[in-house]
Amino acid sequence: MRTLRYTGMRRADAAHLRTGDIDFAGRMLMVRGGKGCKDRPIPLLESLQTEMQTYCATKQREDLVFGLKDASVSALVSIWAHKAGVPHIHAHSYRHFFGTELARRGASARAIMILMGHKSMQTSQRYIDLVADDLRSAIDRLTEPRTRPEVIDMDTAKPSSPLLCDVQLATE
Repeated sequence: MRTLRYTGMRRADAAHLRTGDIDFAGRMLMVRGGKGCKDRPIPLLESLQTEMQTYCATKQREDLVFGLKDASVSALVSIWAHKAGVPHIHAHSYRHFFGTELARRGASARAIMILMGHKSMQTSQRYIDLVADDLRSAIDRLTEPRTRPEVIDMDTAKPSSPLLCDVQLATE
């Protein structure tokens, strides 16, 4: 699951990944014949590269890294998600996480497009738009101060009255 999370690979990409598609010294993974029959490079986090190198140590270059079919990748993610109490998580969720995190951390739409293997910039743009929506949502959580402060008579005010920064106290 860490491989899906930190590479943005589709489930088929992960299922077809061979040990020889990983350049451990260069920390680079090559997706071969991905969607649209295109190859694309994906740099590896150092920690993921180390884990994968250990995992693949006894495998031959032509061996499948995970030894799974596409549907098996999905099934395993689903089983683990249910066990973890998050049944809404599926294999493609990790791809969305990858694209969204890239956008949140300032990656360009072009970089997201290349890393995710999109043929259209519009497809990658949705991750950037999603981040913009997050920003709007965060700001919308703020409330604007009233244009005219409410006047409260302190003799009749209740403890549940609005905060003092939004009120003008009645003075005698």
